[in-house]
Amino acid sequence: MTLDALDGFVKSFIGEVPGSVGLVAVDGTRSTSTLTLEGLAIGISGQGTLRVTNGGIVNSTYGTVGFADSIGEATVDGANSTWTTLTLNVGLYGQGTLNVRNDGHVQVPGDEAGMGVFSDSMAAATVESGGLFETTTTSLAVGGTVNPDGSGGSAGGTGTLTINSDGNVTVARNLKLWDAGTVHLNAGGLLVADTIERVNNANFNTQAGSKVFVNNLVGFDNFTFNGSLTLGQSSSALATSSSHAVGAGQPLHVRV
Repeated sequence: MTLDALDGFVKSFIGEVPGSVGLVAVDGTRSTSTLTLEGLAIGISGQGTLRVTNGGIVNSTYGTVGFADSIGEATVDGANSTWTTLTLNVGLYGQGTLNVRNDGHVQVPGDEAGMGVFSDSMAAATVESGGLFETTTTSLAVGGTVNPDGSGGSAGGTGTLTINSDGNVTVARNLKLWDAGTVHLNAGGLLVADTIERVNNANFNTQAGSKVFVNNLVGFDNFTFNGSLTLGQSSSALATSSSHAVGAGQPLHVRV
């Protein structure tokens, strides 16, 4: 692990050089329970791991898991364990893994969030068992990039987002799935977004017992949801189809 002071801020690089293996653990039961950084890159050219457990807190301006020719893994595990980062890319050019579980919380309040961002990258994110991943102002791209408002972007690498039982993924704007992007929404999982967009029939797999709250669906012509689909982001804000887009006039099927 390297800590560099640049422009008065501290940047951390875990697994920086080829062949290196780095681990940073932020544990709420220890004196190093809070880590605040300008930037945090986990896996630069080596192998890097971040573990936030037992109420540990990490704050960063930008976060990257799997920068280039590297393997990065970040796990946020346990009640009150939190990683807040203004931007977050899992699998930027390398291979990145993100795990959020057991009431852990990853929050992205800035303007960039992606999984499997650029060509040849690979990303896998799993949210489960009370874990929460949320973007509060921006969009999330899986298998590419997207502008903060949900427009544009381009296809990139391979990204997989898995939401298991009691996992919650909330996206303030557009959840955009590119060709090599996949979402697995399993029984008991919850997905909330303003818009969910599939490009070229990207994989969006739902199981019975899952829940989706969304305002707009793009690219879901003749698609079957296995689970609960609510047009309106919360159960208290149900809306009619005349107020929301559901594809281009083709059937949409829901199996509860």
